[in-house]
Amino acid sequence: MLNTRSLNGPMLGAALMAALAFTPACISTIAESPTPEGSTAAGPFPTDYEAIVRKWILSDLFRIVSIDDLEVSKPVAGVSKKLILSNEEGWRCDVSFWGRDRIGTSTGRMDYTVLIRDGEVVSTQKHP
Repeated sequence: MLNTRSLNGPMLGAALMAALAFTPACISTIAESPTPEGSTAAGPFPTDYEAIVRKWILSDLFRIVSIDDLEVSKPVAGVSKKLILSNEEGWRCDVSFWGRDRIGTSTGRMDYTVLIRDGEVVSTQKHP
């Protein structure tokens, strides 16, 4: 989210132009992704992928007890080259969120690529 309070007139215009410049590229990437129907070599399409990712965050990431601003990309079939140890096919999602630890302190923005297969997260990679 863009904080407009810290931007003055020319800076706000430049920030908006930069944001609009990347929008068509994102839309074309989404449009080119195949719409999965039924099962593929990656297994059945995870229709509840956001719930699967939320369950993985709260159960496997020890420090996180609450999630703010969860963003999960639509799953894409295949094996991610980013997931080095995974030779398994599945549904790849990019995940971003802000978490809070057990004492309520923000953990900062966390970014992951996850591989979902048969309703579970089977492989992950954290991004810096």
